[in-house]
Amino acid sequence: MYAVVALDRWDNALHPTDPKVTVVEATELDVRPSVTVTRDWELGTMGYGTVIGGPEQDGPSIDWRCDRTAVCDTVAGYRISRWNATTKAYEPLHTGLLAADTRAYTDTTAARGATHFYTLEAVRADGTVVGTHAWNCVFQNRV
Repeated sequence: MYAVVALDRWDNALHPTDPKVTVVEATELDVRPSVTVTRDWELGTMGYGTVIGGPEQDGPSIDWRCDRTAVCDTVAGYRISRWNATTKAYEPLHTGLLAADTRAYTDTTAARGATHFYTLEAVRADGTVVGTHAWNCVFQNRV
């Protein structure tokens, strides 16, 4: 339950429990993916760049490291996918795999003013995934 309380220009307001205050019931929209992703990235540290948004920012971004040499040497490339609520699936944001030496990605197609859900997968040449990292962010629409 939420109470809507107005302030006048002198900062006078009713207390939220005052019976004259309008009480509103609201249901929050659940935009979380319906598919569970197991985060099992043990290849190195993760960093996050542009997740808040602003006029100078191109989109949500992430950077990562792959420090476990024995495993990282088997990685043929990386796949970044974003949740599509319409199809109810994570869909790759690029064709094929990103190069094995890639360590950062920016989603320049992300809509501003929305919450986005992503996966980063480290993939071997045979298609097996050796590590998955899931994250989300709000790409704010600031001017």
